[in-house]
Amino acid sequence: MNSQIPFAPDLSMTRKILAGVRVSPGKGFARTIIEGDRILSIPVVGGSGILKRSDINLDKIMISDHGRWRQEHLGAINAAYGKTPYFPYIFPELEKIYREKSNGSLGEFNRELFEFVYRFLDVDSIRKAIDEMNLINPQRLRQLKGELETKVNLNYSIFDSLFRLGKNTAFVIFDD
Repeated sequence: MNSQIPFAPDLSMTRKILAGVRVSPGKGFARTIIEGDRILSIPVVGGSGILKRSDINLDKIMISDHGRWRQEHLGAINAAYGKTPYFPYIFPELEKIYREKSNGSLGEFNRELFEFVYRFLDVDSIRKAIDEMNLINPQRLRQLKGELETKVNLNYSIFDSLFRLGKNTAFVIFDD
């Protein structure tokens, strides 16, 4: 999987990554927005300015242990999504990744989070099902996608959609 994956990308960026589009590095690779327009950012060794270079390799950018960012992220996620339908299924996995996989490089941490999203959605299977639905009933697929898109903020982290829609997030991610 691409090492240049942003931290918990929004739905638009997630679409690009799943379509195999290479995304350009930038400062957004260490931050995301969740419910309530709360920005979650990951401190990196060397400061955020290091992420502005066009030739960065996220596997060489180390996550800083400065501050209590892990606890702050998990607390903010819990506060924002604790009452959503899929919270009990998703949060324990996120918490595990934060506790066990956030001590290395930014690239490794971002990939761990994105691989969780990929596995949770069962992307390969759901993509086939969506393609079949598009052949059988494309109008219903567009209607379903439209209905689901009204329930999430497309500019928020992929986790916003996962907590609210669960596996139905796939209908919002994949284009007809």
